[in-house]
Amino acid sequence: MDASVRSFIDDAFERSKVDYKSITKDDVLRMLSLDPHSEECEYLGSKARELARIRSNNKANLTTAFGIDYRPCKASCTYCSFGERWGLMDGLDMEIPVEDIIDMIREQYSKGYRKFTLRTTEYYPVEKLCAMGKEIREKIPCKYGLGVNTGELSAEDLKALHESGFNSAYHTLHLGEGIDTIFKPMFRLRTMSNIRDSDLNLTCGIDPIGIEHTDEEIASTLMILRDYEPMSICSMKRINPKGTPVESIPEVDATRVAQIAAVIRFASGGNVASVPPNKKAIEWGANSTTIGTGSNPRDSVHDPSTIGDWRFDFEDVKQMFLDCGYDI
Repeated sequence: MDASVRSFIDDAFERSKVDYKSITKDDVLRMLSLDPHSEECEYLGSKARELARIRSNNKANLTTAFGIDYRPCKASCTYCSFGERWGLMDGLDMEIPVEDIIDMIREQYSKGYRKFTLRTTEYYPVEKLCAMGKEIREKIPCKYGLGVNTGELSAEDLKALHESGFNSAYHTLHLGEGIDTIFKPMFRLRTMSNIRDSDLNLTCGIDPIGIEHTDEEIASTLMILRDYEPMSICSMKRINPKGTPVESIPEVDATRVAQIAAVIRFASGGNVASVPPNKKAIEWGANSTTIGTGSNPRDSVHDPSTIGDWRFDFEDVKQMFLDCGYDI
């Protein structure tokens, strides 16, 4: 191992323990420049795992998400199979009945899950989400987190969502925002500011990671996200659905996604998630992941008959965290 790299990682580890904001963009760029398959990056990952033990009290978080609506989205982001322009949602216009969502939440609650996110297409009406939140809280009056992952949100929207039982919201400045999407970065950042200033907790991510995204873009995005003091930041791999403009692009290596999770761990203070579940990322400091059912922008084929089927086995993912030394 390069002695100077080891010394740099040790120094960054000690600084991060005291104050994660002491990790600068230059530090992040140096970490990202390591070969993901190198001995040096393995060492970086091991130190990130130590930070996870300190910051999360060695606790892992397994959460579930429900993609509730099946319909084309006018935004047509290049990597999203919901895009109206790609035709993969043609003929579909339906959503999961709230009664079915309630049944699925009850089932997952019985397994020990304590956070559930409703995920929608970009322009889903906030008032419908509020009605769902109220009904879910009324029918399942236990202690659990209820999150939302939808489009842009105003301060008034967030107040209504909180009053309806939601306590977190996922929103992020995507990699390639304004290029692979139709959204100006300022719109995403405005909603993130609104969430931060509301009664909901903000979750966000380096999302979606492709092979073309540079160290500079990833580092700049991480520094921006950190300023919003989110509850968690994820390292999210881009899946390239067939029929979308990204279908012919090779997908990023899982170890690179894990490296980014390790860097997030050094440079931030909350939970670090890896999506989809990635054992190397868990070994390298990610203490959270999400398992989903229903509509998914990563799917090449959309089949509502699979609602209730989970993309990863719960026990397998739980065992993944246990094998990496976490408490569930």
